[in-house]
Amino acid sequence: FHGVFEDKDMIKCMAGADMVMAPTRWANSYFQNHGVNNSIYAPYSVDTSIFKPLKKISGTFEVLFVGRLCFYKGIKQFLLAME
Repeated sequence: FHGVFEDKDMIKCMAGADMVMAPTRWANSYFQNHGVNNSIYAPYSVDTSIFKPLKKISGTFEVLFVGRLCFYKGIKQFLLAME
């Protein structure tokens, strides 16, 4: 949401939503400080009593990335390190 709050219409939309979920305490505080009082802190998580790693069945190394491909995620540095 970098740069989102420079747009007054986006703030208005978020404030008008039933709920805005913030993945970090910092984001929740940031939202609320910018007039989005309907935000709640809802951290990303996985129920490890249900979801467990599978046994490795091959010798390959697999990586899953879920997120935007942008500079501050460090994807370029990760790919360079993998070489």
